[in-house]
Amino acid sequence: MSCMVGLLLSEAEMHPLLIALIMVGGGLWFVFVFYVLYAAGWQRLMVYRAAAPLEGEIFPFRAGRLGSVRYSGCLTYTVNSDGLGLSVFFLFRPFHPPLFVPWQDITARQTKLYMFFPFVELKFAQAKGISFYVMPSLADRLIATAGDPIEIAPK
Repeated sequence: MSCMVGLLLSEAEMHPLLIALIMVGGGLWFVFVFYVLYAAGWQRLMVYRAAAPLEGEIFPFRAGRLGSVRYSGCLTYTVNSDGLGLSVFFLFRPFHPPLFVPWQDITARQTKLYMFFPFVELKFAQAKGISFYVMPSLADRLIATAGDPIEIAPK
């Protein structure tokens, strides 16, 4: 090995060190993902846990904001006439099961975050106090794809 660690440690000593680093790194990743789950409020949305694989038109690698967490490009939205599915990119999937929210449980209204940026706030009937924010263009596409089951209320 050409790096400095290779000069200081023999190959026999590096093997356990590498395993330890992988285990610590993996453990820290799970702690991070678990923290994001609670900071965002995803656990309060688990009443909408998807019972089966989601069917419908898929919008991968999109953004959304839940609680204090911005999911930048790691959400997949699945839309059909029955509801809206949400899932997280597989690296963030631990503790974030896929969700499916029926359209009749969703209300949408225009709002602004940080006083400047327009967003659409989605509220869910069985998850009181939780707001999920998406860009207006994405909200329009999701709702139109499903056949306009809900309307976005003005601010």
